[in-house]
Amino acid sequence: MQSKKKGIYIIALSCVCIMLNIYAQEDIQHNELVCLVDQAIQQDVTQAHDIPSDQQIQATTDDTVYFDTSLQDSSTTDGNDNLQEDPDDDDDLQEEDAVDEYASSPRIINQIIIEGNTHVPIEAILDRIPFKPGEPFQATKTRSLIRNLYFDLKRFKNITIEAENIGDDKLDLYIVVEEKMPLLSVTFKGNSQVTEKEILEKIPFADIPAIDPRELDNYIKKIDRIYNDKGYLLTEIIPTVNEVDGKAHVIFTFTEHAKSVVKQIHFHGNNNVSSKILRNNMFTREDWVLSFMDKSGTYNAEWLERDKHIIEQYYQNNGFINAKVYKTDVTMDPGSKQIIIELHIDEGDMYHFGNIEVSGADMVSQEFLLSHMPVKQGDIYAREAIVDTIKFLEYIFSDFGYLYTQIDPSIQPNDATKEVDIHFKVDPGRRVFLNKLTIRGNQKTRDKIIRRNIPLEEGNIVTTKLMEFAKNKVESLGYFDTRDGVNWKTTRISDDEADLDLIVKEVKTGNAHMKIGFGGPEMLREDKTRNWVNQVMTGVSFEGSISDTNIAGTGIQFNLTGKFSTQEQDLLLNLTQPWLFDKPIYGSLDAMHRRASYDQLSYAFAMNEQRTSGSGTLGVVTTWRRMPIFNDTYFRYNIGIDRLVYDKNPQAIAPNVREPERSIAQAEYQTVLDKLFFPGSCPVHYGWMNIQVGQDKKNHPMHPSRGHTWMMRGIFAFPSFDSNIGYAKWDLDANWFTPLIGEYDLVFRLHGYAGFIKPFHHHVIPYRELFHIGGPASIRGFLFGQIGPQFTVPSANTNRNRDSIGAEKTVFINAELIFPIMPDMSFKGLVFYDGGAAWDNPYARCLSPQFLRNNKFEYRHAVGLGLRLLNPMPMKIDWGFKLDPKKGESGFEVHFAMGYDWQ
Repeated sequence: MQSKKKGIYIIALSCVCIMLNIYAQEDIQHNELVCLVDQAIQQDVTQAHDIPSDQQIQATTDDTVYFDTSLQDSSTTDGNDNLQEDPDDDDDLQEEDAVDEYASSPRIINQIIIEGNTHVPIEAILDRIPFKPGEPFQATKTRSLIRNLYFDLKRFKNITIEAENIGDDKLDLYIVVEEKMPLLSVTFKGNSQVTEKEILEKIPFADIPAIDPRELDNYIKKIDRIYNDKGYLLTEIIPTVNEVDGKAHVIFTFTEHAKSVVKQIHFHGNNNVSSKILRNNMFTREDWVLSFMDKSGTYNAEWLERDKHIIEQYYQNNGFINAKVYKTDVTMDPGSKQIIIELHIDEGDMYHFGNIEVSGADMVSQEFLLSHMPVKQGDIYAREAIVDTIKFLEYIFSDFGYLYTQIDPSIQPNDATKEVDIHFKVDPGRRVFLNKLTIRGNQKTRDKIIRRNIPLEEGNIVTTKLMEFAKNKVESLGYFDTRDGVNWKTTRISDDEADLDLIVKEVKTGNAHMKIGFGGPEMLREDKTRNWVNQVMTGVSFEGSISDTNIAGTGIQFNLTGKFSTQEQDLLLNLTQPWLFDKPIYGSLDAMHRRASYDQLSYAFAMNEQRTSGSGTLGVVTTWRRMPIFNDTYFRYNIGIDRLVYDKNPQAIAPNVREPERSIAQAEYQTVLDKLFFPGSCPVHYGWMNIQVGQDKKNHPMHPSRGHTWMMRGIFAFPSFDSNIGYAKWDLDANWFTPLIGEYDLVFRLHGYAGFIKPFHHHVIPYRELFHIGGPASIRGFLFGQIGPQFTVPSANTNRNRDSIGAEKTVFINAELIFPIMPDMSFKGLVFYDGGAAWDNPYARCLSPQFLRNNKFEYRHAVGLGLRLLNPMPMKIDWGFKLDPKKGESGFEVHFAMGYDWQ
């Protein structure tokens, strides 16, 4: 706007140049970052300077937009990013002096006048102006004024601020705006390879109230980038702006061409590294038959620029410190639209590490550091080894409490000897003490539940080892997100003090579900009179559970599970407090009532078992800091009482064979059944105690990715006055977890179990306490008890008609590769290998050899795959395939189970 009044001075002006700079900011940042990486590599070679720190890069690529709010001479804008002098102004010097006067002697604002607005209300503009009538005028506030009007309202393309002197100490402030055209609608025509949804995700036109035709080039660049990412490099985009009742209707018209693919990538000058290795390190890949799966063949200029530096870094990590991709040729066949990329490389000479020195590390011997650092004298030069050494030194000194240790590597290449001397200058600073520890994000879990797992105390030295240990302990509670649920934030408040914030992200710890099922156990053999309705009702079951591992944020665990059907009834109750009286004392109460059906026996009539038990557990956890291998070892003592009864006495079925084999088989099996299912229909009571020793050092109770667990257990059952049950049982159970890809993308689990049980003299062991190996809880791919001692009558039926009678000894292993199917870990898959054996039945002497099978050690194994579903209810499905199937056996088994593994 040209001033029509004498004495009006332009204080600040158009924001068009600001607007255009903002649009170009993304490309500027990318180019600056590329240049910075080039400079860093060059500094290693020619200037022997340090590797740029992250702080330097961050400062260089800062997103802040700087507004020029200096007082301007009588000037305005030509609508582009160039400033033009006002031709009507004849006395620049006088106006410049007048502007200086505003800075030295602030005038009082008399009134604020808005001009040029058509669609934007004056009130909306005034609300965003940091000036008020009656206040002194401050030129520095013009920056905020332009920022507020431009970014908040998004409706102006030019903003000019002018002032007119009123008397000796006042002025009128003029805000002159030039509005953009209000945006009515946006239409896309001819776009088949990129959907309208994809465009609107990048450019939310619904949030853009007005538009300036000069902005369309920026929008076209963003749309063109979407096409380029898909390989459509030749797409033409023409924008058209139609004015409808003073509003803009924008039409983007697309002319799409054939997809351009990278067909060949050639290298020149790579004498020491094969082209195959270089291609495998690049983001840009050649087109192949399955390109639709991995985007191979897509050309992206930014990817190629990144590839140049990746290739240079690969060389620099393999001794070629001066390697450079000095030229890149990209050509396209005009007919096929295929792209050929040629990269020209100057490898230079290979260098080795020369003299390595560390200074400033007085509290650690140089011999120790040199022997453990990744950088070794005589090794091939590797830039990555230098970075790893810096991290190693920072970790070593942070373990002494020097959290802010500065490592300054001086890199000196020697072109004559082809060696690189490196001097690591260590400035440990001062030891850092914990000023304040704050836990954030725990809406449910109480602070003390988390703090008791953190070995850091206010006033003590802070070390990264203690911080990492605390992080793992808190993660292992299972109350927080597995992937990013526990993180430290360190705030330095002085040279020797820091505040720590433990930021947690909670997840649901409770679970409840109900299920109605159909298809339970088969009809009992001896019941031939049941009608169809009774048979149907036998298969109906009701199941439900409610559990929480962190009741009301107290850390108390609760679980109630029930299952009811005609033949089976289960009711389980558990209440656990891991920290009784706020001490590391473990306490739990358990109650159980179970009615199980034994209808899987081929040579005995089905019967139902009823077992009711109650028990209590007390335990402690060690804190032997001087013996880390035994630290966090738990000792638990569990004592309980069981009531056991069957609905009938066990009865062997006479096999369909000739006498005397029929009677002999029935009599011998009856002898074994009387011992296995003692006391029959007469209820008995017996007490037992359980002693456990173990460790649980996995990083999560339900989704572990690293760590281990082990438990040794001894169970002793004592007969009562009405019982003949008495035995001793020992077992060892262990798990080991380690991530193979990422932290959770692929996890390897190795599980092992070994057990041994022996009856007391003239006493018996209940059927369920013996080892019946096979099935989802032991070796998948086999039926219950298929691996181990069995009773059979070979002349009567096939090998599949066998009854498991249990084993005294067992050993088996499970190896699994576990991977998430859903990112939240609610659905996982796995592949597995299971193998093991079970042998020696305690009552084998009661059976003739022809009726006894698998009583000796025989290793059986299987492979397979499985699924683990957590929501809406826990479910496990496994397909196991035998590696050594026998005649008469199925080659595979499918296992379904409700519930989840707490490994």
